[in-house]
Amino acid sequence: IQILAGQDPYEDRVFRGGAFGAVMLALLLRGIPESLQAYIFLFLSLLGAWIFTRTFINSTLLNLFLCVIVVWSSANRTNLDTIQLTGLLMGLISFIYLEINTEKVNSNLFSLFLISALSAILLDSKPHITLPFVILLGFWAKKFAFLFLTLFILLFGHIFVGFIFGFEHFKNWLFLIFEIGQNQRFEQFDGAAHNYWQILTFLSSSFTNWTQLVPFFAYFFILGLSIISVRKFTFLGVCALSMLCIGITSYSHFYD
Repeated sequence: IQILAGQDPYEDRVFRGGAFGAVMLALLLRGIPESLQAYIFLFLSLLGAWIFTRTFINSTLLNLFLCVIVVWSSANRTNLDTIQLTGLLMGLISFIYLEINTEKVNSNLFSLFLISALSAILLDSKPHITLPFVILLGFWAKKFAFLFLTLFILLFGHIFVGFIFGFEHFKNWLFLIFEIGQNQRFEQFDGAAHNYWQILTFLSSSFTNWTQLVPFFAYFFILGLSIISVRKFTFLGVCALSMLCIGITSYSHFYD
């Protein structure tokens, strides 16, 4: 919304979504009163979590009760905030998996474009979480058309948004992403990382600026190894590899 209004959403150093994904989500909700936007966003998040639950977990009363406990736990209830995309990402993962299983992704061009467009938007909005799931699922199922189309939409979207609203937003976003790997003050629970990276930077006082690249290197190194070996795993193994990548990044919270 700030980009559409000609403002810089990265000025306060809080918003970390890419310009393309942010503009697409804002356009989808444009014209809807803000009070209703919050309800719609929460509904879509809950719907995504529900679809994920029904897709991968047997619909027994006990399992559904356990899912409610997990969602409402202290580490996860932030996912129901209107600025979180975790529920939407869960729905996207389910959607991709169902499309792969039914073989529609290669036989139906509209279906292929739809999941690629959704993947590109959410990938731009939460790259550290979405990237391993999209890439590893694509390689696991050998759906390279899906991967190439997602990449094309993402690149074209950034170029298109850049020409209309300026490329300054893209530059500010990249600088903000790289700053996430900087030293985190663990004793003040500071910064974007609430994981191992805060502990490491707190215990080592000799860290210099170049170390902000370390978690990015580790992230893509593990992702690369996972791509090489992903065909040996079941779907559950693919999800485990994806979550390992999420855990190794410097930008993750307890609810991630």
